[in-house]
Amino acid sequence: MDMLNQPMESLYKRLFKASPGKILVLEPDRFEIIAVTDEYLKATVTNESDIVGKTLFEVFPDDPDDPKADGVNSLFASLQRVVSLKAADVMTIQRYPIRLPSGAFEERFWSLVNSPVLDEFGMVEFIMHKVEDVTAIVHENSFSILTESTDSKSRIALQDIILQANELKQTLSKLQEHEARIRTAERMLNLGTWEYNPQTGSLNWSRQVFDIYDVAPTQKALNVEEYFAMVHPDDREASIAIYQSFIEEHAPQIAFEHRVITRDGDVRYVKGVGEFHLTPDGEIVVGCVQDITSFIRNRDKLTQAEYLLRLAGEKARLGGWRVELDPLVVTWTSETAAIHGMPAGYSPPDVATAVQFYVPEFRELIMGAFERCVQQGEAFDVICQLQTPDGRRPWIRAIGEAERDTQGKVIVVQGAFQDISTLREAQERFQLISKATNDVIWDWNFATNQVWWNDSMTDVFGYSLSSLEPGPESWTLRIHPDDRERVLQSIHQVIDGEDNYWQSDYRFIRSDGQYANVIDRGFVTRDGQGKATRMVGSLLDVTERMAMEQRLRESQKLEAVGHLTGGVAHDFNNLLTIILGNAEMLSELVTDPNLQSMAEMTLSASKRGAELTRHLLAFARRQPLDPKVTDVNQLVEAMWGLIRRTLPENIELEFIPDPDLGITEIDAGELETALLNLVVNARDAMQDGGKLTIETSTAVLDRDYADRHSEVIPGEYVMICVSDTGIGMDEDTVSQAFEPFFTTKAVGKGSGLGLSMVFGFTKQSGGHIKIYSEPGEGTSVKLYFPRAGSAQQINYQPVKELFPEGGTEHILIAEDDDLVLKHLEGQLRSLGYRVTAVTSGPDALKALSVHSDVKLLLTDIIMPGGMNGRELADQSRAIYPKLKVLFTSGYTENAIIHHGRLDPGVDLLSKPYNRLELATKVRRVLDKDLDATTYGDSSSSQDFEIFPSKSQPKIDQQNLPQRRDRN
Repeated sequence: MDMLNQPMESLYKRLFKASPGKILVLEPDRFEIIAVTDEYLKATVTNESDIVGKTLFEVFPDDPDDPKADGVNSLFASLQRVVSLKAADVMTIQRYPIRLPSGAFEERFWSLVNSPVLDEFGMVEFIMHKVEDVTAIVHENSFSILTESTDSKSRIALQDIILQANELKQTLSKLQEHEARIRTAERMLNLGTWEYNPQTGSLNWSRQVFDIYDVAPTQKALNVEEYFAMVHPDDREASIAIYQSFIEEHAPQIAFEHRVITRDGDVRYVKGVGEFHLTPDGEIVVGCVQDITSFIRNRDKLTQAEYLLRLAGEKARLGGWRVELDPLVVTWTSETAAIHGMPAGYSPPDVATAVQFYVPEFRELIMGAFERCVQQGEAFDVICQLQTPDGRRPWIRAIGEAERDTQGKVIVVQGAFQDISTLREAQERFQLISKATNDVIWDWNFATNQVWWNDSMTDVFGYSLSSLEPGPESWTLRIHPDDRERVLQSIHQVIDGEDNYWQSDYRFIRSDGQYANVIDRGFVTRDGQGKATRMVGSLLDVTERMAMEQRLRESQKLEAVGHLTGGVAHDFNNLLTIILGNAEMLSELVTDPNLQSMAEMTLSASKRGAELTRHLLAFARRQPLDPKVTDVNQLVEAMWGLIRRTLPENIELEFIPDPDLGITEIDAGELETALLNLVVNARDAMQDGGKLTIETSTAVLDRDYADRHSEVIPGEYVMICVSDTGIGMDEDTVSQAFEPFFTTKAVGKGSGLGLSMVFGFTKQSGGHIKIYSEPGEGTSVKLYFPRAGSAQQINYQPVKELFPEGGTEHILIAEDDDLVLKHLEGQLRSLGYRVTAVTSGPDALKALSVHSDVKLLLTDIIMPGGMNGRELADQSRAIYPKLKVLFTSGYTENAIIHHGRLDPGVDLLSKPYNRLELATKVRRVLDKDLDATTYGDSSSSQDFEIFPSKSQPKIDQQNLPQRRDRN
């Protein structure tokens, strides 16, 4: 292999690899592959590194699944003949499948020629193995021709002929494909080709030209005279002159543009070119023609549009300007000159001079905006005041933007001027009027479907004007869902009708998530046809007024019930005393079973009457109370046996006291009655069993909470929470739960005074009561009583001093209730945190992928969308192990614990909560060491139940409370 050491080795190897043939170089002893061309590798679906150095038959074995395969034997025999005869050997076409990368074989037919390369001694040094893939030819039934001839030279000649024929066929196919593309392009561009023979006068067109001139394709070819007869009379003479000049002067090219009239009388514009072309039969003219009718008509429309634009500029006092930077050329429209107080045709000044048209206090503003546009490409839109030569001082709006070259350099600054003096005066007048009222003023433009709000929208409802949607959705989306259909129906009746005045009252959500009661009035403006063009109105917040009216009605109702019950209670109780005494006596004396039964019924009815009176007095806050300092934890433990006996065994009972609860001054007996009422209600709500939880804790009702609940005094309270896992109540039922005689129980099953008594007792004791419930999810009732010496005697400090330090961390909230979400977002932002808020688990995962700096995920436990809070937390922590998680739920922390318990380390914030509880919990979780927030494996779903299963409740048969300290 001395040739490999020659200096030209690298060049030869590259030339061989790039050779267009499919060739292998074989070693003559073992037929080992020494070199291969790229074409061969491509044809055989192989890689050079996989075949070089291996024998030909290792690389290309017979198909093992074909028992008739004989390719290896035939090829081996041919190679042996080359070695022995030292002459080329042409094989018949061979069926030799190719093994694909998948291991399967693909059928291929090959034309093979094996040629020897002799050394200086006449010995075979290499064998050139050349192949051609003739599979396509074989499939076209040419196989028999190639295999019938036994003469080697004949076979080679036949194979070459067939291969060349095949290549010619492929070339013809590509040519036809190319022609098809040209025809497609002609149709898309409305373009056709033509030929003109000056000797014969014949004119030949492509199919598209016939379409352009609206001539039937079957018609014989036109001559020149017939063609010019189609040209528009006004263009005919000039067109003939151009043609004659081209022919007579033998010009290199002809170009024409004129109108033609079709057989239907339609006028079309055509444009064409042509040039002489020499053919074997002589010179002809070839060219193309295009239908430019659409272009001409659009150009005419553009000219008309330019006129209308100038007219509009004059009417709207709007002009344009342009500054080319290198060289400096300033251009402006006539209206721009007029705005500057200059006559039409006035040559625009340079930039420095133009700045002098502005009043002094605006020159720095406009020049700075222009320079930033030149240097940085920054567009501008500013309001300034000019001073014109005639003494006017118009207000103008100046708009500018940059135009760049291909390298990104600013080469032009251009824009528009508009005289907005009249508009500005009207706006200032309107602003003064809108500021003179406390109402929220709105203006709905029906043409643009845009709604404008005055600044009172921010003052009254807390919305930044920039945050509002531009259209009517800024209003409709904030109407309470239960009111929306009614309100929209009423306003559209006015808009679509003939009335011009509209009024409605409804609930409107504030930025903090609370609903305001509003009265809305609007006046419609109509055009000459009576169609509404705009509507202007005012939105009045009457929440406080309605609250005062409601408090007045409640006070009057309580006063009426108080007068009623107070007036009859004394006499009624005297009568009940006699009836009760006699009934008891009769039940002891009589022996007749019938009389005994009647006496017991009388006794029972009397007791119910006495209870009814007491409940009415409690609701009216008229019952005589004997308040004493009371330890509520001890009170609950003392009545635990009674509570346990009140409940069936299929209801689990748990008491979770706060060891640092403190004491409250209260009537202990009435508190026991109130608790028992709540326990009975909870029992009736859990017919199939469940869990009842009584929990105590110290709560701080802050100033913000007190502002939203008029009877609450800010301070520390002893909180008692009774929670069940029963059927729950909807929002409407909750709103009526404290009304006297309101009940959801069957007739004869309840008086409807139980909760109203608890409500009256709590209020009379200076406390507060709150219900949280959802259908099918249970109920929590929280009673708040002032801590002894706290609510009445301590010097209350501002709420902000009670709050722990906030923070600047990034918090992600996932909460499906929009009102709660907005309220929570506002509270966290007020504590200094950065907040991202979403309404579902999938949205939260997307937000986490965008915001890598989120430190805390605060998620509701129950959410729609196929992913609850726990699943969201699991997936988030799997991706971001350092992410801290705080769950929140509408039920107390212990009411949601049933057969399973929360994993260790899980933090939960129970709804409802005040700002202090929120701030404390968030800060506590954020400050936790990461190990402390890691909760256990949640792979088993039964280990984490948001709401307990009712099929197999735990039964506590102990008479003492099952305690679990909060700390």
